[in-house]
Parts: sequence; C-alpha cells; structure tokens
Amino acid sequence: MIYFYHDGLSVTRLTNNGDVQLLPKSDTLIAQLFEVATRYPDENIIWVHESIAGNFDVENLRSKFKDNNYMLSLGDIKNQFLVPEIGYVTDGPFIAVSEKVIYPTWLMQDTAGMVAAAVINQFDVANYKNVSLEYFLTSVARIGQPQGLFCYHIPWEQPSTPLTPKNTRALFKFVVQHYKRSWSLLLFFFLFRYENLFAFYSFSKAQSNSKFKIEFKIPKLKTSFFEIKNFDYDVVIPTMGRRDYLKDVLIDLSKQDNLPSKVVVVEQNSDQNSRSELNYIDNSDWPFIIDHCFTHQTGACNARNIALEKVNATWVLLFDDDVRIDKDFISSIAKSINETDVKAMTFACLQEGERESRKAYLQWENFGSGCSVVHKETIRNCKFDMVLEHGYGEDSDFGMQLRNLGYDVIYAPQIHMDHLKAPIGGFRSTFEFKWQNDAIQPKPSPHILYHRRKNFTREQLKGYKITLFFKFYFDQSIKNPFTYFNYFKKAWKKSLYWSNLLAQDATN
Repeated sequence: MIYFYHDGLSVTRLTNNGDVQLLPKSDTLIAQLFEVATRYPDENIIWVHESIAGNFDVENLRSKFKDNNYMLSLGDIKNQFLVPEIGYVTDGPFIAVSEKVIYPTWLMQDTAGMVAAAVINQFDVANYKNVSLEYFLTSVARIGQPQGLFCYHIPWEQPSTPLTPKNTRALFKFVVQHYKRSWSLLLFFFLFRYENLFAFYSFSKAQSNSKFKIEFKIPKLKTSFFEIKNFDYDVVIPTMGRRDYLKDVLIDLSKQDNLPSKVVVVEQNSDQNSRSELNYIDNSDWPFIIDHCFTHQTGACNARNIALEKVNATWVLLFDDDVRIDKDFISSIAKSINETDVKAMTFACLQEGERESRKAYLQWENFGSGCSVVHKETIRNCKFDMVLEHGYGEDSDFGMQLRNLGYDVIYAPQIHMDHLKAPIGGFRSTFEFKWQNDAIQPKPSPHILYHRRKNFTREQLKGYKITLFFKFYFDQSIKNPFTYFNYFKKAWKKSLYWSNLLAQDATN
C-alpha cells in the first residue's frame, strides 16, 4: 500500500506499508503521481493532503476499497472544483451527491482517496499539463466510470475549505475535454443567464483543447468475494391482463436449478365485478410458494409495494409479467453477486432484435423495476413513490432512493432476459390526469418534473429546462421562435404548478 502525501503543489512524503520511500523527481504533482504509479504498478495508492493527514480514518477508506476497479475520494463535496456548475451540462444521478452516505459519482477530490496504480498507468501524463491533482483524478473517474470503474464519494464531516481553487478556466477546459464541444457553448450561456457571469475568456481559451478518447480496461480483479451456497430469493411480479404471459414466466422460474422460496403475484383488474383469471396458480403444482393477491386498484407502484411487504427471503427479484429467462438465469445472478459484492443489480432486458455488447459491470444511471435484484436490507426504507403512479420515473426514483441510502445500482450486461413487450394487458389502460383537458398541456410531464425536482440539483434542473426547450421545438408545430418561446414558458409553468400539487400529495 502506497501513501502519497501532498500539499496541493508537490509530493511531501511517500511511504510503502509504513516504510519511507524516495520522493519522485518529477517537477509537477501530476507527474509525481504518475512516477509513483509506474514505480509500483501492482500497488494501490492512497493520496492524502497534508492538511488532514492526522485527521481522517484511513482504515474506513481502505475498508470501502473492495477491488482494483474501485476509485474512492473523501472530502466536502461542496468544495469540489466543478460543483455545482457542472450540473448545467450533466444529467443523471451522479451529480446530486449525498453528503450522508458513500455515493456513486465521478466527482473526485484531492483531499484524500484511493485508486489502483494500474488505473493511473492507463492514462498519459502529457494530457495533464498545468492542471490540478483534483482535475486529473476527476478526469480519470469521468473516463473510467462508463467503462467499468466504480467511483465513490465518501462524506467528510470535518469543516474544510476548498484545497483546489475554483475557476471557470478549469471548468470549461474539463467540459471541452470530456463532453461534446457544443456543451461548452451551452455552459457559457448558463453561466451568463443564471450566474450573471460573462466567462468569454475561459470559454474561448478552452476551445484549443480536444476531447479525450481513452479506452480504459479494468485491472485484474478478485475472482469472487464470497460464495453463496444457497441463493435465497423471492420474486415480485405485478400483472394485469396477461394470463398466458405470466404463466410462461412462472414456468421459466420452475426450471431454474435454484428455485425461488416464494413468488408474489399481484393481479390487478379495475373492473369492480371482475375476478381472478389466474386459475392455473391453484390448479397446478408449482415447486415454490405462490402468494397471489388480487386487487381492483391498478398501478405498478401500488402493486410492487404490496408485494414488497410480503417478501421474506434474503434477495428480492423484481420482474415484469412479460419476460422470458434461460434456465441458468438465477445461477448467473448468484455468480455476479459473488463477483461484485453489491446489494442492487439491474440486468439487460432486451427486446426482439436487440443485442448487448458490453461485458463489464457498470455503475448504472437507471434502475429496472422489472429486471433487477435487491438485497432485503435495501428495501426496508424504500418504496415505489405513489405520486408517480400511472406516470413516469418511478423506477429511476427508486434507484435514487437506493443511492441516497448508500446502495449503488450496478448493471450486469452479461445477464440477459427477453422482454416481449406483450401487445395486451399491462398498464396501457388510459388514466385521466387532472391536467388532461388543459388548453396548454404541461411540458414536461408533471411526473417527470416532480422526479427531477426531488432527485436532481438546481443546476441540473435549469440545464434540463433549456435543453428540453430546444429539443421540443423540433417536435411541435409552432415554428415562430418568439411564439414558441412564450408557449414553452406557459407549458413549463403548468408543469411546475401540477408537480407542486403532486409534491403536496406526497406529504399528505
């Protein structure tokens, strides 16, 4: 284990398992880190700023570094050099970082952290001249995360000041080197519009840079963390009007080498005079318990919440009623959990003709409410948000709940299931919302805006509003830009109004 102490400008101390090492001879902090990574290619490196060297729990940091595909940093996220402005040009869950739990994000800090030398050695020191250590670490995470690097922020409870000064030149340079160039123009607009900042010099200076194109490979990992000898799991399936499709799902589960302890089926039919059409549940012999609940209340959120109250097993498999799986599907899940030691995992749910070419486990921006497995401890304080019933975003919201409780969502692309997209049944029945007959329809959907206001940052919401403004322009009939501008303001205001009412319903 290499300890790399620095003062923000240069390395100050270097130890290897407690033994003092010769300091690197390079003249910049970034080059010194590269020199150390080259000298000790098979070691893990902990970087520590001298200002906190005697004031943080290094064992806590090391305990969270599970394998060589991990990258951790510790600090006050508000002091990170890209925060909060990077939210204007970055969508997704990795920017709204929780300060209470370990949280998945590529926003690294130079306060303290840990990474494998084999990760650093895949980058070129020549690309990082005249940048800070925090810039480099964040670049590594930003490039590595979509290719299989697991990046996390660890909260720092001690009061602190930014160790890396914030400046717009670094912000624009980072955007140009890691995003499409057009995003730097949008960022210039956002800073002028919302921050009263005319950053033309920083914007123009950054244009001399090019976007990084680095193919990242995951270093050699452990074969497994532990062995699950008996993968104990229950299955949750909401269903509506898909009698035959659901039966096929149950048959597929019955063919698994490792059978579920229980399958919870929540059948829905809004017709008050209707009865269950799933007679085969009681008339057939199944190799597992089927807990069948029938309700006249429709909605996937309610159905899944009912089912989650009924599960008892260590693991919970969330399914749709129109999927098909191979006989080794459950064995593949157990193997993946052994290899990753995670508590929430989403699989590749493929429609006809789709293929998944990715192989590495990934930190996932989404969550599949019909193609995931979660540990029972994750759902103790998680429910599908009933405000989003019959709308959109309930699965993404559930994923955000998991992350804010300290559980990352990992995507396993090598585990496949077929999604038939059944032409009958499901939740296609029309639901009339209160705003359905308004002369000006809300844009975006109030459910989407509710979800974004609940889970994303102020800057992300403003960035989303502007990008939606441009995207929607080409999908609607008003082509006069001034007329469209006025229309969009009214449509956004309508969505804001209804999303506020949805939020009020959530607290009542």
